[in-house]
Amino acid sequence: MRRLVTGLMLTGITAAGTWTCGDSTGPGSIAGTYNLVNVGRTYIYEDTSGFLHEKMEMSGYVRLNSDRTYSQGFTFQITEYDSITFELTGRVWTDDVTFSGSWTRAESVIYFTSASGGTFTGSLSGDVLTIGNQVYRK
Repeated sequence: MRRLVTGLMLTGITAAGTWTCGDSTGPGSIAGTYNLVNVGRTYIYEDTSGFLHEKMEMSGYVRLNSDRTYSQGFTFQITEYDSITFELTGRVWTDDVTFSGSWTRAESVIYFTSASGGTFTGSLSGDVLTIGNQVYRK
């Protein structure tokens, strides 16, 4: 009888380890909102009308839900310049962009799959989530 109970306990432990896929904490412990801490990055691009646009990250977040879905959003401030004189045209506006999909975790790596099918990875260390050169804090 003792061997049977020990065998069942080991089977239960193995099954629990398999369920978590290397994540001993489960999805609930990392679920939450992580806010972008390195805001202010700027991108420059030219549109088809011949205007230059400076696109600056104002804020951003990644929300990891306990059901293994995620949402990600950014707010940009866009400033328009004349592409020949580089003078400000007077047009400044904001643009909100959001993404969503699912996530899985293996140790400190978070694997994201967007609703459109694209994939990317992030790394988690304590309450800091890093995706590429973007750093988020819970």
